[in-house]
This record gives sequence, structure tokens and C-alpha cells, in this order.
Amino acid sequence: GTILLATTSDPASAVATLPNGDMLTSFGYAIFGSPLKWLVIFAPLAAVLFLSFRVQSMSVSAAQTTFWVYAGLVGLSLSSIFLVYTTASISQTFFAT
Repeated sequence: GTILLATTSDPASAVATLPNGDMLTSFGYAIFGSPLKWLVIFAPLAAVLFLSFRVQSMSVSAAQTTFWVYAGLVGLSLSSIFLVYTTASISQTFFAT
């Protein structure tokens, strides 16, 4: 997914390194390090507001497409969690809740 495109283990292709040692590609830096991160963070909110106000007047296919775009945006925005926290920490929190 997005994390595979955003991180690298090759120092030559890295444009930035996170405090935890993960190296970001230019795509990863654009999404998680630049001001574009705010668009990634708030895009799901904009999509759900759009969908909630317009779903009554949309065709079924338009509503489905908008939902899939929303789902993709949520996945993109939540993918940054995997850059910051370890898989064990995420799993422990998931099972604790």
C-alpha cells in the first residue's frame, strides 16, 4: 500500500529520515512531511461531509464511487500511524480497545 511507496531501506533514494529511523521517498515526504499532510488529514472529513449532504440526490453508482474514494482517503490518512508506531504497539492498542 501507501507505506511501501512512501518508505525505503535504500539511503540513496531517501529524501528524509523520520525520528524512528524510517526513510521516506519523495512520495512519502510529499504526503507525510510537507504541507500536503494537512490535505491528507482533512480530506476524509471533507469527503464524508460531501457524501452526507449529497447522498440523497446522488445516483447509486456515484454514491458508491464517492464512498470508495472516502475509504481510500481514510486508509491514506491512517497509514501514517504505521510510520510512527510499531506494529506491536498498534496491535496491543487494537486488542486493548
